Amino acid sequence: MSQSTLAKRLARRVFETYSSNIYSEDIAPQDKERDIKITSRCIAALAVEVFGEPSSSLEAAHSVCDGATDNGIDAVYVNHQLQKLVVVQSKYDQNASGSITVADFVRFKESCTELMDEKYHLFNEHLQKSANDISEAITNFDYKILFVYAYTGKKELSDDINRRIHDWEKDINESMAAESLEDRETFIVNVIPFCLEDMVQYLRKQSIHNVTLDNVELLQYGIVSEPYEAIFGIISGIQLAEWWDNYSDKLLEKNIRGVLGNKTDVNTSIKETINTAPDKFWYFNNGITILVEDFKKKERSRVATIRDVGQFSFANASIINGAQTLSTIGINASTLPEGYLESIKVPVRFIKISNDQAFAGSVTRANNHQNRVTGRDFASQDEEQIRIQNEVFVERNYKYNIHRQEYSDTSVSTVIDLDEALSAIVCFLKDERLLATLKSNRGRFYENLSSGIYRQVFNPSVSGVFVINAVNLYRNIHGELQNTLPSTTGKINSILTHGNYVITSIIMHSKELKKDTKDVMNFDLSNVKDEIMKIATCMHDYIAAHHKDCYIARFFQNKDKIGEITSQTEIPYY
Repeated sequence: MSQSTLAKRLARRVFETYSSNIYSEDIAPQDKERDIKITSRCIAALAVEVFGEPSSSLEAAHSVCDGATDNGIDAVYVNHQLQKLVVVQSKYDQNASGSITVADFVRFKESCTELMDEKYHLFNEHLQKSANDISEAITNFDYKILFVYAYTGKKELSDDINRRIHDWEKDINESMAAESLEDRETFIVNVIPFCLEDMVQYLRKQSIHNVTLDNVELLQYGIVSEPYEAIFGIISGIQLAEWWDNYSDKLLEKNIRGVLGNKTDVNTSIKETINTAPDKFWYFNNGITILVEDFKKKERSRVATIRDVGQFSFANASIINGAQTLSTIGINASTLPEGYLESIKVPVRFIKISNDQAFAGSVTRANNHQNRVTGRDFASQDEEQIRIQNEVFVERNYKYNIHRQEYSDTSVSTVIDLDEALSAIVCFLKDERLLATLKSNRGRFYENLSSGIYRQVFNPSVSGVFVINAVNLYRNIHGELQNTLPSTTGKINSILTHGNYVITSIIMHSKELKKDTKDVMNFDLSNVKDEIMKIATCMHDYIAAHHKDCYIARFFQNKDKIGEITSQTEIPYY
């Protein structure tokens, strides 16, 4: 998906979320740019929701003060509970091709300076309504102040803009007696560019419910400070069972797969240890590794002479190894005899990654060798899959699962699975080699994630919208084919069973689905059942005439045979 298309889809998303509650009476109904102007205000509301943490989207929308006399400030929000002031300037660029210009930056800086000087008469009545709240935040040492420039453009900033941001932050924090000018974490004022990529990433994170683990009690804990901060120790089975009850698989966002249930030897072994030797669990289990954004140690009521017990809080926690340990303990907790959970002790470590995604990926890959790891599992770390996941999410209510797991919620029409996307795109591509591989050994697609047949299917030309359309079309056709099976017998039944992907491909190709389609489509599928039977009958007649002794299952695993039968004039639509 191009950046401009992504920007327009984000625009639609924020418009749907905020526009009905944003002041727009100053924009004439006949104004050709009315929707663009309102969208820019919606982006300001999104920035407030991200950085101001209001109680609702309604509150974020009401913070917008954009208008003809706004003096360069588009939204202001004061959160007294969290003690922060958020000041926003927003720009909606439909082409998503630009960044922050020097002129725009200078104007925003001047506006923020005038606001900090409490020159409220220079701003419109919408901002003036919040003057008392703003003054309280400005004059109170306990408040954090965030100047946010929100724009639907490129993340990369020019060296000049980066220098200007750095100088502005240093000057204003020096004037406000910040604790340190070397550590941005201690700044009173931060200047924050908020680009298109950041917005999409935030919306996606909202969909996966970031998890903060509070009051985590670790036994015999230790702390590592370099080169990455980490905490290790022992955790009880009771706490793990509580995590599963509270969060279930939401804790597995960065894991390369989901819950595999009792279908693997490792998981069966974990369950057996829980039930027969819970006190020996620590000796038999490799433990759990968790990536976190940040952590804090809570002070204890007494002074410990050794690090025997510590209580911690972990922000944005995600288990990248040990998913099966957590889920097996959680799922079986209610059936265990009294006292068993207390005796289960599990080694655990929490690694702080902040924004180092490259390191996070390396840790994830290196830590997954307990259950058999397939190429399909590592596909969840592929940048193309993550991009598609982000793009799919921009379409309201749609979700793209990229982790392998025992169960799936693809029964929900707006939830798409990576394997389902693979089948749909291969059928769309109508390549006989890919169709034969899909039928005979679909695991081959994941053997090499950097090239080969995997990249033929998943590459930069595959947008999130295309995946949605391809899967929706595939589901309807393939679903109707499966519904037709029980009413057929003999070779027709075999052709429907083993030639399912080829038949689906033929019908998908007859519909007007294109890779560059910009919107979610509706397809005319009123005659799909008749089309399926017509194609199956034609295939039956061709095979009877030219390959009467063939084994149907093998026939549709052979690329040459697929190419031959789909090239015949007797087969309609192809």
